Amino acid sequence: MEATQDREYRPTIDGATVYAFFVGDAEHLANGDVLVDAGGITPPVRGVSAQITEVNPSSSGEGGNVVFDLRVEGNALFVYGPTRKCSNHTGLIFGSTTNVCTSPDASAVASSPSPSPGT
Repeated sequence: MEATQDREYRPTIDGATVYAFFVGDAEHLANGDVLVDAGGITPPVRGVSAQITEVNPSSSGEGGNVVFDLRVEGNALFVYGPTRKCSNHTGLIFGSTTNVCTSPDASAVASSPSPSPGT
Protein backbone atom coordinates (compact mmCIF):
# COMPACT_ATOMS: atom_id res chain seq x y z
CA MET A 1 0.00 0.00 0.00
CA GLU A 2 1.22 3.46 -0.86
CA ALA A 3 0.12 6.73 0.70
CA THR A 4 0.22 10.03 -1.16
CA GLN A 5 -0.25 13.50 0.24
CA ASP A 6 -3.39 15.13 -1.16
CA ARG A 7 -3.38 18.44 0.72
CA GLU A 8 -1.37 20.41 3.21
CA TYR A 9 -2.54 22.88 5.83
CA ARG A 10 -0.32 24.21 8.60
CA PRO A 11 -2.36 25.79 11.39
CA THR A 12 -1.08 28.97 12.99
CA ILE A 13 -2.01 31.06 16.00
CA ASP A 14 -1.27 34.75 15.52
CA GLY A 15 1.42 33.87 12.97
CA ALA A 16 3.08 31.17 15.11
CA THR A 17 3.09 27.65 13.65
CA VAL A 18 1.06 25.12 15.65
CA TYR A 19 2.25 21.56 16.24
CA ALA A 20 -0.02 19.02 17.90
CA PHE A 21 2.36 16.61 19.62
CA PHE A 22 -0.59 14.23 20.07
CA VAL A 23 -4.38 14.18 19.50
CA GLY A 24 -4.32 15.51 15.94
CA ASP A 25 -6.85 14.69 13.24
CA ALA A 26 -8.27 15.85 9.91
CA GLU A 27 -11.77 15.06 8.68
CA HIS A 28 -13.04 15.64 5.13
CA LEU A 29 -16.54 17.15 5.36
CA ALA A 30 -19.45 16.67 2.96
CA ASN A 31 -19.21 20.31 1.84
CA GLY A 32 -15.57 19.83 0.69
CA ASP A 33 -14.00 21.57 3.69
CA VAL A 34 -11.55 19.90 6.06
CA LEU A 35 -11.95 19.98 9.86
CA VAL A 36 -8.45 20.08 11.40
CA ASP A 37 -7.97 19.12 15.06
CA ALA A 38 -4.74 20.25 16.68
CA GLY A 39 -5.98 18.84 19.96
CA GLY A 40 -2.74 18.50 21.92
CA ILE A 41 -0.56 21.55 21.31
CA THR A 42 2.55 20.98 23.41
CA PRO A 43 3.88 23.34 24.60
CA PRO A 44 0.88 25.68 24.30
CA VAL A 45 1.26 28.47 21.73
CA ARG A 46 0.36 31.88 23.15
CA GLY A 47 -1.68 30.14 25.88
CA VAL A 48 -3.63 27.95 23.42
CA SER A 49 -3.45 24.19 24.10
CA ALA A 50 -5.93 23.04 21.40
CA GLN A 51 -7.26 24.45 18.13
CA ILE A 52 -10.06 23.26 15.85
CA THR A 53 -10.09 24.82 12.41
CA GLU A 54 -12.38 24.31 9.42
CA VAL A 55 -10.57 25.06 6.18
CA ASN A 56 -11.94 25.47 2.67
CA PRO A 57 -8.95 24.01 0.78
CA SER A 58 -7.32 25.88 -2.08
CA SER A 59 -7.22 24.30 -5.52
CA SER A 60 -3.41 24.07 -5.33
CA GLY A 61 -3.64 21.66 -2.38
CA GLU A 62 -1.71 24.02 -0.07
CA GLY A 63 -3.45 26.08 2.59
CA GLY A 64 -6.95 27.44 2.10
CA ASN A 65 -9.48 29.82 3.62
CA VAL A 66 -10.23 29.41 7.32
CA VAL A 67 -14.02 29.43 7.79
CA PHE A 68 -14.09 28.44 11.49
CA ASP A 69 -11.45 28.67 14.22
CA LEU A 70 -11.93 27.53 17.83
CA ARG A 71 -9.09 27.91 20.34
CA VAL A 72 -8.93 26.31 23.78
CA GLU A 73 -6.77 28.17 26.27
CA GLY A 74 -5.19 26.75 29.40
CA ASN A 75 -2.65 24.16 30.44
CA ALA A 76 -3.53 20.47 30.08
CA LEU A 77 -6.78 21.15 28.17
CA PHE A 78 -6.98 18.94 25.09
CA VAL A 79 -9.60 18.20 22.43
CA TYR A 80 -10.16 14.80 20.80
CA GLY A 81 -12.50 13.90 17.94
CA PRO A 82 -14.28 17.17 17.11
CA THR A 83 -17.22 16.86 14.70
CA ARG A 84 -18.97 19.54 12.67
CA LYS A 85 -22.64 19.80 13.63
CA CYS A 86 -25.61 21.62 12.17
CA SER A 87 -27.22 23.89 14.69
CA ASN A 88 -29.86 26.60 14.88
CA HIS A 89 -27.94 28.19 17.73
CA THR A 90 -24.31 29.08 18.28
CA GLY A 91 -22.16 27.45 20.92
CA LEU A 92 -20.71 24.07 21.68
CA ILE A 93 -22.68 20.83 21.49
CA PHE A 94 -21.43 18.00 23.72
CA GLY A 95 -22.53 14.41 24.06
CA SER A 96 -22.94 13.34 20.42
CA THR A 97 -20.39 11.82 18.09
CA THR A 98 -22.55 11.52 14.96
CA ASN A 99 -22.02 14.06 12.16
CA VAL A 100 -25.55 15.02 11.10
CA CYS A 101 -24.69 18.14 9.12
CA THR A 102 -26.18 18.28 5.64
CA SER A 103 -26.24 22.03 4.96
CA PRO A 104 -22.92 23.54 3.79
CA ASP A 105 -23.75 26.93 5.34
CA ALA A 106 -24.74 25.62 8.78
CA SER A 107 -22.95 26.74 11.92
CA ALA A 108 -19.81 24.81 12.73
CA VAL A 109 -19.47 23.79 16.35
CA ALA A 110 -17.30 21.31 18.20
CA SER A 111 -18.52 18.10 19.72
CA SER A 112 -17.05 15.77 22.27
CA PRO A 113 -18.35 12.57 23.87
CA SER A 114 -19.83 12.96 27.34
CA PRO A 115 -17.73 11.58 30.17
CA SER A 116 -18.79 8.22 31.55
CA PRO A 117 -20.68 8.30 34.84
CA GLY A 118 -18.36 8.25 37.81
CA THR A 119 -15.39 9.81 35.96
